[in-house]
Amino acid sequence: MKKPILFLSFALITFFAFAQTKPVASNPKNVVFKTGKLELCELVCKMVDAQVHDSLLTLKLNLVNNTDSFYLFKTNECGVVIGDNRLRVELGELTINPHDSVPFSLDFKAAGLYKEKVMSFYAEGFYMVAPTGDVQTPPIFNLPPDYKDFTSPSFTGIMTKDSRTTDLTEIEFKVTYTGDKVGIISPVKTLLRLTDGLLVNNMAEQSKAFLLTKGYSQLLKLHWPKTPEMQTDMQGNHLELLFRDTFIESMPNRIATQKFLLEVAEPVIDTTKSKK
Repeated sequence: MKKPILFLSFALITFFAFAQTKPVASNPKNVVFKTGKLELCELVCKMVDAQVHDSLLTLKLNLVNNTDSFYLFKTNECGVVIGDNRLRVELGELTINPHDSVPFSLDFKAAGLYKEKVMSFYAEGFYMVAPTGDVQTPPIFNLPPDYKDFTSPSFTGIMTKDSRTTDLTEIEFKVTYTGDKVGIISPVKTLLRLTDGLLVNNMAEQSKAFLLTKGYSQLLKLHWPKTPEMQTDMQGNHLELLFRDTFIESMPNRIATQKFLLEVAEPVIDTTKSKK
């Protein structure tokens, strides 16, 4: 399975106010940079920590999405520029769900980074994805299964787990997006229909929606513990999976590049300590 990524674009280059951070460590190979934030369309990118330890630059970011749209970040498109050199990472695709925030770190490696006093982080590889689009509904999936895969115009799924007991049903599919836009997968919208007609929403802990670009895959996890209103024995009876609005194809909108200037923070002197 390929692993997820993160993205952005080329255009408006803007600077934002930087805040003072904690003091620079006494070790000359440890360097602390000023922090701040960028506005990526309506996505807020907060630089909460930026430090170099010898040859490793670590940027700790927090992405805050206060909109009804999804955002996708392709890590391999962002980078740190030092003079004529550009450092890159590749962590896969990152989904920022509507009204959610995602903290994560980016690590850049190069010899002698601690000697650099000014670097620039280029926030590229970010895309806004509308939550609406082309709904693609695969056929009803029977349990026990007649076959172990399903297809729609832009999605394929292969069953990787089928566990059904009297009190618990757990199903997993490896879902791959094959289209040319962006696939939105919403696990919570997959329903289990019992023999008495009762429809039950997916109750898996990992039920957040996620985005996939062409050729990328991720597990769709489905989980149904027995509840008082569920009279059916889930092990010995026919069940059905209904993929209602689980799969949507939407057009991504690339966000213009933003540049964040990394400048060494001045050491903060603690004046509260008494002199000896």
